[in-house]
Amino acid sequence: MRYVIEFTKRTFWGFGPLDQKAFNDQLRSIQADGVIIIAIAPHTTFLGYIAGYSLLVEDTKAH
Repeated sequence: MRYVIEFTKRTFWGFGPLDQKAFNDQLRSIQADGVIIIAIAPHTTFLGYIAGYSLLVEDTKAH
């Protein structure tokens, strides 16, 4: 089964840059659960700043 996870955690109350450490920790925990990451797509603002990421993942245990 495939599903989408959205990551938008900021370092400072929603105004700072994305929390890369928290993003990498989430990726590690997803992979440790046996979930395969299919694609990662950035969300950008109209100025081109990265505001978040969408992850397309596949859970192989759900079958």
